[in-house]
Amino acid sequence: MAAPYQFRRGTRAAAVASARVLLDGEPAITRDGGVSRLLLGDGTTPAVNLPWLASGPPSIAYADDPRFGASKNGRRVSGGVTTAGSTTFTTSGTNPFNAASVGSIIVIPGAGPGGIPLVTTITGFVGVSQVTLAATASTAVSGQHFFLGHDDSPALQAAINAAGQGGTVILGAGTYMLGSMVTALAGRVKILGGNANLGTVLLAGAIGMTMMKVSSSTVVEDLHFDGCRIGAYGLQTVHQANKIHFSRVRAENCEAGFVYDGTQNSITIDCFANYCTYSGFFLVNGVMNTKFVNINTNADVSAAASYRGIRIDNSTDPRLDGGVVSAGNREISIWGGIHERGSADHYQMEIAVSTGYVTVQEAEFTTAKTSILTGPGMHGELYLERVQFNMSAMENRAVEIQSSPGRVHVDGVTYHGTNGQHEDVFYLVAEDGRLTFASKSTDIPRNLFGTHSYFTYGKGNWQAAGSGTATWDGSGPGRLALTSIGPGHGARCFWRGTGAIRAGQQAKISFFVESITGGAQVGLRMTTNSGSKALATTGSYGAGEHTVITRLDGDETGILIGAATSTSISAVIGYMTISVF
Repeated sequence: MAAPYQFRRGTRAAAVASARVLLDGEPAITRDGGVSRLLLGDGTTPAVNLPWLASGPPSIAYADDPRFGASKNGRRVSGGVTTAGSTTFTTSGTNPFNAASVGSIIVIPGAGPGGIPLVTTITGFVGVSQVTLAATASTAVSGQHFFLGHDDSPALQAAINAAGQGGTVILGAGTYMLGSMVTALAGRVKILGGNANLGTVLLAGAIGMTMMKVSSSTVVEDLHFDGCRIGAYGLQTVHQANKIHFSRVRAENCEAGFVYDGTQNSITIDCFANYCTYSGFFLVNGVMNTKFVNINTNADVSAAASYRGIRIDNSTDPRLDGGVVSAGNREISIWGGIHERGSADHYQMEIAVSTGYVTVQEAEFTTAKTSILTGPGMHGELYLERVQFNMSAMENRAVEIQSSPGRVHVDGVTYHGTNGQHEDVFYLVAEDGRLTFASKSTDIPRNLFGTHSYFTYGKGNWQAAGSGTATWDGSGPGRLALTSIGPGHGARCFWRGTGAIRAGQQAKISFFVESITGGAQVGLRMTTNSGSKALATTGSYGAGEHTVITRLDGDETGILIGAATSTSISAVIGYMTISVF
């Protein structure tokens, strides 16, 4: 007769110490890290090696369940030393090696051919600070940080497979080294970590890998992907995955942190891409109806010029499943978040390919140069609503518009330029691009437009014309003070581009005469290579706001403002913008 069932309680450590073997069918409960787990004996296996029965529904799987065997022993160590042509690896760090290190993956930045990372395995244990590698180092490094750990990708894959469709996978606190891609392709699965910042960390252990790829109706929360700077994609969707939910996920040191391959009807909340080399959030090949709430990006000053915090594009990268989608990316909403980078002349966000709308609301961009680029493939519309730009370099731009015939709509933008001159808030390159303002709440202190279809009127770009004078007082939002003795004298500013004006086009000129003394009114003229000429639409203007639409002949080089008649005046101009269409 079988012994009666008994419940035995204790910690996992106690089970290890006692080497207790439960009777066949005898249950026990252990606690590990504050989580209760149920065991069921088979009469021969020590309790510590028994598989855990889930403490919740049967579809919950724990990655560190002995059935799956995740070691969670990945780590980042400093002080690595290699010698070119040698398989010996030493470290001055915290004695990270032991006999169990044999078989571990090791990633050594800079030790591969031409200084690329060396990714290999440990084949021999020499001592606590020295091991033998399976591959020879091509480049000598000293004091280099490195990553090592046993390959946990089979364990994570087994846990995901065991949970199945509709299941939940728990990745407990620890660092997991991934030697191959982990996939959740059945759909309707939750993959939950402990904490994206400190608790559950995944390390890339293969050059150019995708660390995790998920399918429709997958939820991923509280994970931290570290690509180890070996060209890895962090978290990627399969092509046209539907109803994806990412929350509190962090990706850093990846080629691309978050990759949305034609993703549809999905949402990403409170996620952060840090120090990625190509893109933090990569939206590619037909993303549609997808929202991003409070996503943040950051890049250090060493980031390549090709880096984008947010990139919306098409791509033929073989890691992507579906290939280029002619319909483009559309109906994308980005709300909130802070996007920072210190590198000069780089973009934070690029919309290279889109056919529908992209909306950016309540976000903040802090950079040295250009924040947002709309490329020639943006045939849709970009809406900027209540967006703040903080610029810190000369000749910076908040938005560079290369899209043709894309449209950019602006409502409530705030701009802060710290160096005070040559700032182009909107820099229009495409002749048939369009820019519209939906609200006077837009707060742009100076130098509103630049380039071919718009010109910059900021400090340093205005100069005296004829016998006039022009000074930029720099107070408040900036004002242009001028004196003039008549038409052709006063202040002038040249178009930013050359050959941008065509005969038959029209110019819309909006300006504000803040004050005027002496003569009663100011007048406008167009500059040419040989001097200046009257506008096709002539007029004279007193204090207040004015808008003039005039036809162009194609030889115009800029704008001149001065007295309307041969009478001396002094005037202060609060702002001026010109659009050409």
